[in-house]
Amino acid sequence: QDIREILWQGKEVPDELIVKAIQRRLQRDDCWNNGWILDGFPQTYRQAEMLDEAGICPLRVLKINIDKGEVYKRQKKIDASRLGADSRAFKARMEFIEANLNDVESFYHQTLRNVCQLSGHRSRWWLTDNATRTIREAIKARQNYAVVIQKGLPVSVSDLSLRFEQLRKKLSHYLFFCPVKYRVKGELVDNRYNRSHIVEYKHNYYFLTNDECVAAFTKNPELYLKTKLPRDLPKRLQYSQCAEITETDLSLEGHCPVTIVVDKELVKGHISNIVEYKTQYYCFVSKAKMYKFIRAPHRYESGKLPVKMPAPKRHIDNKFLGELEQSIGFLEQTLAQAVTRGLVELGSERLLYPQLSLQETGLAFLSIYLKANNPKNSPYLERKYNENLKSFVEGCNLPSQIFQHAQAKDRSEKDGQWSNWQEKRYSTLGDKFDQLMKTIQRNQGDHFSSFIQ
Repeated sequence: QDIREILWQGKEVPDELIVKAIQRRLQRDDCWNNGWILDGFPQTYRQAEMLDEAGICPLRVLKINIDKGEVYKRQKKIDASRLGADSRAFKARMEFIEANLNDVESFYHQTLRNVCQLSGHRSRWWLTDNATRTIREAIKARQNYAVVIQKGLPVSVSDLSLRFEQLRKKLSHYLFFCPVKYRVKGELVDNRYNRSHIVEYKHNYYFLTNDECVAAFTKNPELYLKTKLPRDLPKRLQYSQCAEITETDLSLEGHCPVTIVVDKELVKGHISNIVEYKTQYYCFVSKAKMYKFIRAPHRYESGKLPVKMPAPKRHIDNKFLGELEQSIGFLEQTLAQAVTRGLVELGSERLLYPQLSLQETGLAFLSIYLKANNPKNSPYLERKYNENLKSFVEGCNLPSQIFQHAQAKDRSEKDGQWSNWQEKRYSTLGDKFDQLMKTIQRNQGDHFSSFIQ
């Protein structure tokens, strides 16, 4: 009755009333017995959230992908007397769908992972067959689950569209680690982001790594339940936590344990790659070596420093070198390192600034780099020239970034995958480039020397 009154007044029906009406309709016997289909709803991210909060969870979400040009072509064939055939109304509806469709898809992909893609360029019979098959497979997965779980056997739940919160409530003692990998190889493989191989057994969920692990677990689950995870598990520190760790807190004096055990070398780790294990903090050369340690810490925790450490590199006072008659050593110790680092960074970045040649770009970059890395800079000058260096590099990269986004936009628009935030990022890059070109035009004739001064 409320919806009827609002429609008679020519107003837009609130989302709350629409969801309540859908909820009431789905409670009828025909929906309970035969199932239901919502065509074209939800249309926004908020509507999807409201349906979810009301307990209305679709078994599968079918998304039909079709080019916008093909949609308008088919719209012209519709009888003008039919509702929605007006071109202006149809265009407004299409713009609304384009603005919200990706957000709705993202919601169901993140929460239920039940989005299925179908091609709208195929025949209606193909679409019907594939949509029907997809739904039947989902129903069959649920029916199989109900039969197997009653027998007390392990069964896959990956196709049941379970929320992550539901999975967390019934985690096994293995948490998110694969029981098969740990039992067979002694490796801690974290599968919290891999929801394609989840098995339920005795009211607990087990996160497995691949199909082989699923087959092994379902064949003899009790074999893996006997093994327990170690009490101490490695934990990677976040960047904010790494900043609080000093060099004296690090085990092995900050040397990478994986490099010590595998490569028999002493290499200091990077401060952003720190793992806490058994109240110790281990630092690693790279993320690859860090994840090696996390998977099997028992293999590397035995690494020890040699009794006799190699002599540390001696620091030579630059002032002492400057007093020598031969100033070549002084220059090598002060200027050569900075110039070398600048040239290496220039070569690796392959920079090209708009309206400058390769040679001019290299000279401009090196001049700003040397200013930014002058050890006698005051904090103000250091901050100023580092900002100038960052701005210069961004200016070099702007054209290639815009070109890559333009190519991505062309591909994504054909598939209907271009989101709002991508369009906003593309516009921002364009505005930055326009502002850069205005600055270059103001310095025309003296553009290159403005970097050297």
